[in-house]
Amino acid sequence: MTQATRWWYLSFADEEFKGAVFVRATGMLDAVREAHVLGINPGGEVIGIEIEDETIAMLPAPEFRERLLTKADLFKLWPDEMVHLDGTAASEEDEG
Repeated sequence: MTQATRWWYLSFADEEFKGAVFVRATGMLDAVREAHVLGINPGGEVIGIEIEDETIAMLPAPEFRERLLTKADLFKLWPDEMVHLDGTAASEEDEG
């Protein structure tokens, strides 16, 4: 059975944040491959989130899709939503 093509959010990091992308793919591995094919995979570890139909309205405008996003780009998209993994509020000045 073939998976449907959906939008995926990928975040790349090693000791610090390296970038994030929105790509269309049929699964997590395909999303990482797609980022590589598009030349927007900065390397490092990656986590991914499939964008479900119920949350597709949160998908950013086309100019933020299929390109490597910086931390500043993400703050433009979600200025009040950025948090660290421990749940504390993030700021644009944070390291990594």
